[in-house]
Amino acid sequence: MRFDIPVKSIPENVVYEPFTIRIDQKTDTAEIFFLWDKTQVSFSIQFIELKP
Repeated sequence: MRFDIPVKSIPENVVYEPFTIRIDQKTDTAEIFFLWDKTQVSFSIQFIELKP
């Protein structure tokens, strides 16, 4: 799988030394963040409940 995602800058007072993956889960969605140095990439995923 491959897709284009916009890259954002992190505010000046925040620096992520190691590469960081953060997941903010909500009810049926989650926001996935990849953070490093002063760079942030994020995208959303949606959970789908499979019905038998």
